[in-house]
Amino acid sequence: MSASLARHVHWTFKRLDDPAEALAYGSELADFIGLTAPDPKQGRTVTGCLSRLREASWWRRNLHKHCQRQIENSYRQIGHVHHKRCAYVSSHTYNLYQHCQKLSREYLLRTYLQSQDGVNLSLAEISDSTIANPANRRAELMTRVRGMEEYAQAHGQVGLFVTLTLPSEYHASLKEGHCNSKFNGSTPKQGNKHLVGLWASIRSKFHRDDIAPFGLRVVEPHHDGTPHWHLMLFVDQSQRDQIEEVFTNYVLKDGASPELLPYRLKIVRIDPSRGTAAGYVAKYVSKNIDGAGLDFDKEGRPFKDTASRIRAWASTWGIHQFDFIGGPPVGVWRELRRLSGMNTSGSMGSAIAAADEGDWFRFMEAMDLPQDCGGGFGVQLMKAHTEAVNRRTGEVWSSLKNRYGEDLPARVIGVCAGVLRQPTRLRHWLGTQFDPLKVIGLAGRQDGNPISLSGHLGLV
Repeated sequence: MSASLARHVHWTFKRLDDPAEALAYGSELADFIGLTAPDPKQGRTVTGCLSRLREASWWRRNLHKHCQRQIENSYRQIGHVHHKRCAYVSSHTYNLYQHCQKLSREYLLRTYLQSQDGVNLSLAEISDSTIANPANRRAELMTRVRGMEEYAQAHGQVGLFVTLTLPSEYHASLKEGHCNSKFNGSTPKQGNKHLVGLWASIRSKFHRDDIAPFGLRVVEPHHDGTPHWHLMLFVDQSQRDQIEEVFTNYVLKDGASPELLPYRLKIVRIDPSRGTAAGYVAKYVSKNIDGAGLDFDKEGRPFKDTASRIRAWASTWGIHQFDFIGGPPVGVWRELRRLSGMNTSGSMGSAIAAADEGDWFRFMEAMDLPQDCGGGFGVQLMKAHTEAVNRRTGEVWSSLKNRYGEDLPARVIGVCAGVLRQPTRLRHWLGTQFDPLKVIGLAGRQDGNPISLSGHLGLV
């Protein structure tokens, strides 16, 4: 089907002289099927969008995603997704997710990167050392939350834990597991989009009233896959009542009646004498990543299995589980951690030392410092366009444009503070793959040299 659609679009575009008219036709066709066509407003060119619509791979990839989501929502509509049967996602979707994870892991294990100085690393080793590893992801999230709390305490701010829930018509199943007669057939993706819109209105009000909370947003599913939000916010104590009033007013405007407001909005004031904000949010972070430190959920299921099903839910619906509000960019923090043990003074040195010690509070303080040799504050990412090499021809080309002729964003190569520059990515890596027989422990190449694949040269 994807190849037929690509051919149909290709010949239709040939008959249409106006690129804008051709793109409008392609967008209408995609919308009729249930897909979202490439949009020139999202940093793409009209020519690039037309090229994507001519490719069978684009249709195949998006049709697969669309069909999988439609199948999953059908399971929700007929009452197969709830805590008494299949929590968060159906067994079909969960098994497919597990299979895809297994295939991805096998690819990572058999694919290697080789640097110009002879270092060989498998993609699995690299993945395990990054936040793709659930343990690392959880540790970084908790480090940031704990640091934010320390920063808030140092500046006389207090914590609020806010829960936002969707109206009843977005829920496919009731608490007892029965189908909800009010369900409007919406997907978790559409439900999350509704919460995004509500939060956008609230943030706009905050901006108009000169309120600048910071903290963490966690998106997790109810037992039937309907998303709800938890917000750990740090705010000025003098603005706490005003913030609570803003949340209340906007949830009421969203259709909640006063008697149903407690089901749509819950606000908890964090009392430091009874526990920390980091401790309060730790359960939600762990539950949505790997279940570490937790035993069993309300239904007696191991939290490790619960976390796996929640990750499958987020992957299926394309929902970003965690998002930080305010605070310095984590990309700078990750680059600075590459500079372990470096002796530098000024704002750059303070930021490097804080990142090296895993102290997000000190990092936030360092990012507020004025630059020694510049007019700004803190440390920024240093970016540039790198080069790539064609393995077959040896031709070196710049990564200024993608295969659709569109400008590519510059890649991170280091950090800077004013005129101070510090590169962090000094190695060039080339994609290689070892003999599959050797990967599974059977006889293969005896010299251990990698078999070169077509790849590109990049900075890591």
